[in-house]
Amino acid sequence: MHFRSAPILTLTLIIAATAAPAAAGLPGDEWQAKVDPWVLDSGRSQATEFLVALDEQADLSAAEGLPDKEAKGAYVFRTLTEIAGRTQAPVIADLSSRGVDHRAYWIANMIWVRGGIDTVQAMAERNDVAHIYANPAVRVDELPRLPGDDPGSPENVEWNIALVNADDVWSLGITGSGAVVAGQDTGYLWSHPALVNQYRGGPGDHDYNWHDAIHSGGGSCGPDSPEPCDDHGHGTHTMGTMVGDDGLGNQVGMAPTAQWIGCRNMNQGVGTPATYAECYQFFIAPTDLNNLNPDPSKAPDVINNSWGCPPSEGCTDPNVLLTVVQNVRAAGIVTVHSAGNDGSGCSSVTTPSAIYDESFSVGATNSSDGIASFSSRGPVTIDGSNRRKPDISAPGVNIRSSTRDGGYQGGWDGTSMAGPHVAGLVGLLISGNPGLAGNVDLIEEIIAATAVPRFTTEGCGGDPSNAVPNNTYGWGRIDAWAANRYPFTLTALPSVRSVCAPADAVFDLTLEPDAGFSEAVTVSATGIPAGASAAFSVNPVTPPGSSQLTISGTGSVAVGSHPITVVGTPVSNPVSHTVTVTMNVSSQAAGSVSLTAPGSGAVNQPLRPSFVWTSAAQAATYDLQVATDAAFSNLVLDRTGILSTTSTPAADLPSNTRFFWRVRATNGCGSGAWSPTFDFATVALPGDCGLGTAPAVRFADDFESGGPGWTHSGPGDSWALSAARVHSGAQAFHANDPSTTSDQRLVSPAVVLPAAGSALTLQFWNWQTMESSFSGCWDGGVVEISTDDGSTWTPLPTSVLLTDPYDGQVTGLAGLDGWCGDPQDWLNSVAEIDAYAGQTARFRFRLGSDSSVSREGWYIDDVKVQSCVPSEPPLFGDGFETGHTGAWSLTVP
Repeated sequence: MHFRSAPILTLTLIIAATAAPAAAGLPGDEWQAKVDPWVLDSGRSQATEFLVALDEQADLSAAEGLPDKEAKGAYVFRTLTEIAGRTQAPVIADLSSRGVDHRAYWIANMIWVRGGIDTVQAMAERNDVAHIYANPAVRVDELPRLPGDDPGSPENVEWNIALVNADDVWSLGITGSGAVVAGQDTGYLWSHPALVNQYRGGPGDHDYNWHDAIHSGGGSCGPDSPEPCDDHGHGTHTMGTMVGDDGLGNQVGMAPTAQWIGCRNMNQGVGTPATYAECYQFFIAPTDLNNLNPDPSKAPDVINNSWGCPPSEGCTDPNVLLTVVQNVRAAGIVTVHSAGNDGSGCSSVTTPSAIYDESFSVGATNSSDGIASFSSRGPVTIDGSNRRKPDISAPGVNIRSSTRDGGYQGGWDGTSMAGPHVAGLVGLLISGNPGLAGNVDLIEEIIAATAVPRFTTEGCGGDPSNAVPNNTYGWGRIDAWAANRYPFTLTALPSVRSVCAPADAVFDLTLEPDAGFSEAVTVSATGIPAGASAAFSVNPVTPPGSSQLTISGTGSVAVGSHPITVVGTPVSNPVSHTVTVTMNVSSQAAGSVSLTAPGSGAVNQPLRPSFVWTSAAQAATYDLQVATDAAFSNLVLDRTGILSTTSTPAADLPSNTRFFWRVRATNGCGSGAWSPTFDFATVALPGDCGLGTAPAVRFADDFESGGPGWTHSGPGDSWALSAARVHSGAQAFHANDPSTTSDQRLVSPAVVLPAAGSALTLQFWNWQTMESSFSGCWDGGVVEISTDDGSTWTPLPTSVLLTDPYDGQVTGLAGLDGWCGDPQDWLNSVAEIDAYAGQTARFRFRLGSDSSVSREGWYIDDVKVQSCVPSEPPLFGDGFETGHTGAWSLTVP
């Protein structure tokens, strides 16, 4: 891994120094020294594929001194294509005369060929050929994973995204905008809800955004697919971890507003060095769908590579892609590469391109920040370098992301899942600091310097137990928040200032150091509106320090909203930070507002309705109030400073409830009047009581009093009150899912159920992670009921579960239907129990496990049994069913 202090190596092809000297008509079998053994073995019996690397390769060392990524890309493209165009013609003519298939590349000066041993020998004997590399078909490295499509929307961002603090970066307004991430993999379902809005080619412009390096076969996609397509599924999952977000709660990606482009380098999960190189070439200078008009200005900022090429499958020369990767890096593109899944032994990072210094290689960690057993370790010995690898680590165990069927799936394991986290982090860094684009050394330095240190006693490569970096975790597990703060932070308060002209707008700036930073920072402002002027109270500022930005002369500024960008630029450090503030200028108090949606009297509204209203004259911000009464004395939502004419609650409103809402506009000169009030009702959920009825709680326990009357027993019983996870209060009941056989039973006190016709439900909140299988559940939980004081028990069937149906049959419970699977947030389970009305019942929460694999288990909280009873009768009512209408009179005008 390169840092700023380590200049990019002179990119002369290393293989030229290791191969035997080329000379026409080499005597005897000396030409074979220039040929990979795999090519010799496979070519003697049939036509084989190989890469002819020419002796002359580009020296791209001058790219490092160029000012930005676009300049680097243009220089690299121009230099590489010039050398290929000048030197390849004689070799191509030779191949054409032999009638063999071939394809020329400029990413490195090489030509793909399919031919027999006679062609191999002819190429190896040429003066201008340095080496013949194998081009084997290599299957993507996959690990077994938990099955089960998960189409539902989670309550929060995925655990892995939250663990690396990407969501904290989003809170700063940094979500990936302005960055372009790329992936070469099995392809991508570009229309997936989590990916379609981020695809640079959306809604269907695939020129410069997609390339298919599969020219025959291609499975369900066919060859040369004209649009992004995935014939395997691996690629769609990895891209989801980079940018995935469908706007409906499936926040699976690191940089959800970054753009992405893609290249398919595998045919149904099988790739070759030539297909990998072809995708690398496309990314340096993307082309149209006819592979014409290459444009290096459209190159991505980072490429994710979740694939490998092991010696066991034909990549016997570890340097087969070295020059390719070096040239990509010289173009200012970060190349993230999965370290491999051949752990836990030392020196198990063995495959191109993970082994290269120029690749930013990634190991896999779990939710506890421990290294995954499968994650490959360093040092790299296959090329004799003894290079430390991986460079960095990221979550790669039990990852949930997008799938090629348009859904979502968790349980994916592998460094293939870890790498995309780092590619997404690069997108966040460039989004927050566009000046980083093209500075590969500095980007890698920031990620490494801000990683969470992880120590190990594995001792690979002689690592002591306190070594950081080391050959297990590299520099540690990535931390997106810390990386985006490096080496200082710049904040502004308030972020929006509303003034009544000609008053000044004043913003307080704060600079805090990170990683020992102590340089002076010059602050500047752009976007100052015409007629106004800006001044800083202190400039430059040495962190920790502060300054005050004052915008004066607002009397000459047009009424309206004016965004202003404040930039902090260190004296010598190349990492600057920006923050955007907004100045709203008004000349009179804000005007009136009209409400739009939800319309007055609307029913069955979602629990997070979108409130919409019309804009008001000279409005700077808006205030929104939502209450359960028309006098607005019982507010459930009170938002101020809203910048747009729409607002959606961050949390669910109560279901089956009538609400009242109103809005007013505000600005620096004053607030307008509150709008007329609208009312609406939220949708009724399972377990809610209908119109004309009210809930009657027959039993309830939140376990805050210790769960009196509850008992637990059974083989391996571990049911106990726990504070580890709660839905409410301070404790809930919990049972472990152990790696041994168990049948653990938690039994409620007796509950007297009311008579029939009362809409009886059992309701409880549960959090679960229990071992699933490919067809159901190895371990799992079920709810049972007894009406004979526990002598016999009957499982509540799926048919009565109004929410959260069972996941499958539980092996550990003799095939009973039950819940199991990946970690999920708290869910409210509601079961209809009308069939047991009028009886006395007990409820049993039963967890069963087999003899292998442990999980965190099952948490139960806030259990209640509820019925619905008629509401208090109205003061007057007549349904006319009796026919007694004598009290009514009819008056005809």
